[in-house]
Order: sequence, then C-alpha cells, then structure tokens
Amino acid sequence: MFTGIIQEIGQVLAIQRGTRSLKLQIRCQKTLSSLTVGESVAVNGVCLTVTRRGKDFFEAQVMGKTLDRSTLPRLAPGTAVNLEPALGLHSSLGGHFVTGHVDGLGWIEAIHTDDIAHMVTIRIPPELAPYLAPRGSVAIDGVSLTVAAIENLRIEISLVPHTWQNTTFHHRKVGDPVNVECDILARYVERLLHSLSGGTREKNVIAPENSHFAELLRKGGFLDSVQNEEALYEEY
Repeated sequence: MFTGIIQEIGQVLAIQRGTRSLKLQIRCQKTLSSLTVGESVAVNGVCLTVTRRGKDFFEAQVMGKTLDRSTLPRLAPGTAVNLEPALGLHSSLGGHFVTGHVDGLGWIEAIHTDDIAHMVTIRIPPELAPYLAPRGSVAIDGVSLTVAAIENLRIEISLVPHTWQNTTFHHRKVGDPVNVECDILARYVERLLHSLSGGTREKNVIAPENSHFAELLRKGGFLDSVQNEEALYEEY
C-alpha cells in the first residue's frame, strides 16, 4: 500500500528483457535507505518487489500481466521514474490509499499553465470512466492527484509547482502514456452495487428489497429524490 506522495525521482540504469518479463535496475538514494530485499516499492505507480539491493540501486522483476497494463515496457536506460516505498504504520497519509495495481493507460493530450499551476489533460480508456469523478482521487504514474474536471473520456488535473518539479511530470510531453490507478473506494462501490443488483447493472439496483441501501444513500446526501436515483442509473 502507498500514498501517492513521491519520495524521489530515480533513474533506470539497466533493463533485462525476457519473453514476457523485465528485470529493472534503478538508481536512487533516498528511497534506497528504506528498502530491503522482499519489500515493495512503487515505480511509476506500479507495485514491484525488490529482488536485489546494491550500493546505489535496487532491482525488481516485472511479470507479463503488469507489462500489459502499464508503461513499464516503454522504459529505457536513463529514463526517470517516480519512486515511493511502501506505507509504514508510522507514515503520514498525505495523499490517498494507492495500491500500486495499475488499472490501465492514459494518454497526455494537453499541458498548459494557469498562473502557478500546471494543468494536464489526460485521455482515459472508456472502461475507467465510471471510477473517476470531479474532485475525486486518482493516481497518475504513482502521483496522488485530484480530478479537477472530467468530460468526454478526458480528465484534467492541476499540479502545484512542488509536485511538477519533484515528479516525472516535468519530463512529460503531449502524446506520452501514463499509468492510471483509480481510487480503490470506487471499485468497492461498484462491487456493492453489482452484488445488490444480482450480478447485473440493470435499473433494479435499488429495488424495493434494497430500499435500505437507497435510504443510506439519501442520508449520505447522494440521493435526494427519485429523480436523483434515475440520474444515478443513467450515469452508472
């Protein structure tokens, strides 16, 4: 488990490519002090296991499923990567809960400044759209961010100068792919709705027999009326 607060920018030293795997050697300093063999580390938002530790580097292996879902196959020697060690019980939770399990790839479509902020527009795959919402959390390349806006399969995020300078975002350009991890809470909400609907996404999600769930949503301010329920179904 991670927080999405990047500890440092590392550099890929070497890559050994297998048929359906990678072995990465990554140089770092600050992160290395808290890593031992067998521990987890997030590399551009991907949870990997440390298999070897050197004086100024660590090594980690990447399996086929991870290669399919992330940007790691595109890494090359010299590439800068975001690094974060696993969350400890003594650590402060400055971002949001990030698992390091990437949901899919996004693509940068625009970058512009708004006073001190860097605004980045990212196109997301359709299957991830239900899990993203304005002012909700998202991890992009392992960085905990807030969705400023979402429209037509595009999200906009706003980066303060510190985040821009202390992550790989200042290396990014239009057209670059990025790792996207949706908020894990959205996954559990979908699972709950899926179970209550009998395994379907049909309109009987909040049926009379599930009225207690509808009441909970109303008390939480998510449903104010039957019309709001209709909107929920249409959006879902």
